[in-house]
Amino acid sequence: MINAASININYEQARVDYLVKKSSNVHENRATFSEVLAQAEGAAKNDGGLGSGRAGRAQMVDKSSELYAQCQELETFFMKTLLKEMRKTVPESDLSDNSFAGKMYKDMLDDEYAKDLATNAGFGLADLAYLELSGQRGKVSIEV
Repeated sequence: MINAASININYEQARVDYLVKKSSNVHENRATFSEVLAQAEGAAKNDGGLGSGRAGRAQMVDKSSELYAQCQELETFFMKTLLKEMRKTVPESDLSDNSFAGKMYKDMLDDEYAKDLATNAGFGLADLAYLELSGQRGKVSIEV
């Protein structure tokens, strides 16, 4: 005969079994997470850094290609737009030249700053654009 006490005991035993199983799965996942973390750290050391989309294999960026030159122009345009908008936040003084020639000089100066930043600052926008457009980004997934 089944009574409420035996049902309650069976329920409690099933609950304990479930919690023990869940706890052991958490510990297994922690070990797996540690392994994935070690794999990601190793990938970061092997030029598969953050945001690269590739674990452990270095991407090939051909800096002499036409596609990379266009990506470099995109980064230059982005930097110029950024500088232009930043310049708008600075209040104008009476000492600055607000004539047509002064505005043209500032625009040309922003062009040169943008080229220099895109080439030497290491923002990496051109590299990421190249990897995305050449189909190299996001091809490798981390196996768990």
